[in-house]
Amino acid sequence: MIRAFMTYGHLQAELDPLDLDTVYADIDLGGSYGSPGQKLKQLIDYKFYGFTERDLDRTFYVDLPQLGGILAKKKDWTLRELIDTLSTAYCNKIGVEFMHIPHRDQCVWIRNKFELYQYDKWSAEKKIHILDRLLWCDEFAQFLAFKFNTMKRFGLEGCESFIPGMKSCMDTLVQHGVEKCIIGMPHRGRLNMLANVVRKPHE
Repeated sequence: MIRAFMTYGHLQAELDPLDLDTVYADIDLGGSYGSPGQKLKQLIDYKFYGFTERDLDRTFYVDLPQLGGILAKKKDWTLRELIDTLSTAYCNKIGVEFMHIPHRDQCVWIRNKFELYQYDKWSAEKKIHILDRLLWCDEFAQFLAFKFNTMKRFGLEGCESFIPGMKSCMDTLVQHGVEKCIIGMPHRGRLNMLANVVRKPHE
């Protein structure tokens, strides 16, 4: 079941804010566009493996040090605790598909990043810092839309979180001693990228 979460957890990730599968359930929109069926999704359901609700609070000894991630933190898990932790890592707002990668070291690296991320607690200062960056890029995008409403302006619509994310990447690169970075990107968000990440003068 643990490996099933790693392999198929992304199928349960909440990637559709419009919940189109539910809205258009009567016409099977998911089937029309190749959305995974219930057969694959049931592979991360504990009942598929013969467990019942009575087993949720049973303690199991899990000794899989080669997998890394949360399993390296401790060995005694209740089934409920294990399911909740794996669901938070693989079935949340971001999906990751990586078990097809043939290199174990790379898989363990990805697993550590996704599984252990939930234990990282951000300070209020860090959250405010990210919000500040998000507001800067959104304000700039709104200004461009108002000031140049009939021109191509390479706006951010729908990609607002991209700018704080890129700025965070740049900060991390600088901390690790990188001196030069080449950015290849599409039109969308280009001006915001120049203004709020590369810090070109607005003028």
